[in-house]
Amino acid sequence: MLTDHLESALCQVEQRVAALSQALVGGEPSDVEATSDQLRAVSLAFSEFFKGVSAADRLNPQLAQRLHRVSGLLASQRQGLARHAVTAQRALSILVPAATRASTYGPGQSGAGVYGGKVKQTGAFTVLAA
Repeated sequence: MLTDHLESALCQVEQRVAALSQALVGGEPSDVEATSDQLRAVSLAFSEFFKGVSAADRLNPQLAQRLHRVSGLLASQRQGLARHAVTAQRALSILVPAATRASTYGPGQSGAGVYGGKVKQTGAFTVLAA
C-alpha cells in the first residue's frame, strides 16, 4: 500500500502523461506544449518528493509497476514524436526544395568554376617579357 502523499504525487504524474497523450492525438501544437510543460513541472516535483520516500516505499512492487508503465508511455510518446518529426521534415523537403542544389551552368557548392576547379597559380611564369 502506498502512502497518501506518494499516491497523490504519482497520480499527478500519471494524469499529466495521459493528458499529453490526448494532446498528441489532438495534434494542436499549443496544447502539446502546454501539457508537456505541466508534465515537466509535475515530474520535477515528483522527483524531489521521491528523494524523501522511505526505502520500504521505494521497494513497493505496486510503485515499481506504475513507474514502469509511466516510463513505457513516455518512451512510446517520444518515439511517436520522432516519427512525426521525420514525416514533417520529409514533407517540408518536398514542398520547399533545398536552396543548395547545384546549378547546371555555374559554380556549385564546391566553388568550382565552369571548367571544373578553382584556378591555382603554379609559379612557373613569373616574368613576362614583351
